[in-house]
Amino acid sequence: MTELNPSGTAIVYSTFLGGDQDEVGLDIAVDRDQLPSDPTQVVVTGWTRNDLVPPGFPVFPSTTGVVQPAAQGDTDGFVSRLSLDPSNTTVDLLTSTYLGGSENDHCNGLALYEGDSGIEVVVVGGTLSSNFPAGNSLLGTSDAFVSRLDPGFTTLQASTYLGGTDDDDGTEVVVHVNDDGNLEFTLTGITTSNDFPTSPGAFDTSYNSYQDAFVTRLSQNLGSVVYSTYLGGSGDDGGWELTLVPGVAKWPVNVTGYTASTNFPIQNAYDTTHNGGLDVFVLRLNTSGTTVMGSTYVGGDQNDRPFGLAADSALDVVVAGRAGSSGFPTTTGAYQITYGGGTADAFVLKFRLTQIGNPGQ
Repeated sequence: MTELNPSGTAIVYSTFLGGDQDEVGLDIAVDRDQLPSDPTQVVVTGWTRNDLVPPGFPVFPSTTGVVQPAAQGDTDGFVSRLSLDPSNTTVDLLTSTYLGGSENDHCNGLALYEGDSGIEVVVVGGTLSSNFPAGNSLLGTSDAFVSRLDPGFTTLQASTYLGGTDDDDGTEVVVHVNDDGNLEFTLTGITTSNDFPTSPGAFDTSYNSYQDAFVTRLSQNLGSVVYSTYLGGSGDDGGWELTLVPGVAKWPVNVTGYTASTNFPIQNAYDTTHNGGLDVFVLRLNTSGTTVMGSTYVGGDQNDRPFGLAADSALDVVVAGRAGSSGFPTTTGAYQITYGGGTADAFVLKFRLTQIGNPGQ
């Protein structure tokens, strides 16, 4: 993990986090509920490989008293909270836990929220483990999961499998408080299950192809589905990132992912035609999961994928990712308007979603 100064000219801090084998960090969030004089706290999640660590060699670091201080399977998820003090450039591991069962597990996304005991954490990912710490049973070959942890990672406040009889994976999650004052958790991901749980009246209750995206909103205790819908067409589709729409009542969501479908659901689009390979999609779903308010393809003739999504207002979203297409759309005056070469370039794009056909700045 590395923090740069605002101008990007110097490293504020940088640290490794891991053991003797492979680790991948896949999401990070800043705990902003600190006094200005306090060190910044960040929470990071991902996965760690445990099966090939020789005796006596370092394993992924965990702390005492957490819900899972030791590895359970060949690959486990992890959640770690660190303290970053720029005044003396020190990085301290405050609390860290494994999360998994006896098979392969991974964490993909997390969100922080104000809970009864402070700034709590919700994590989503995928698991093949029938003994993953959840309140229900594994439903397919692999399932998505959603797990809530207290600030110190000492208590698993709620945890559930989510999926059908095939393969499912949760990739990102957001949190909001509903009109009744209860938390709700909305996640996106990927499913190959034709019986993934959907809700009556949802936008798409039918499985479309080998692989679909999904968006699911769960109740505070993760015990009931508020809404759940497939998103997809006749090709492979996957949900990768989502954000709440800022300042809009009842919390619709923006979703981005990838699609190989020529019939992906498109509405009020900047680009109504699939361009080739994998295209990026950007989509806004209404508060009840019943209507796509706007959606568009973005891409060229090769494989293009998003990896990050942010909303800077109720109108604008920013997407970052990987473009393998030399014809990926750019705008006049942008920093780099031509493909740089190699197997892929990074991209950043901004859409104004009052009319998703306007590509913004």
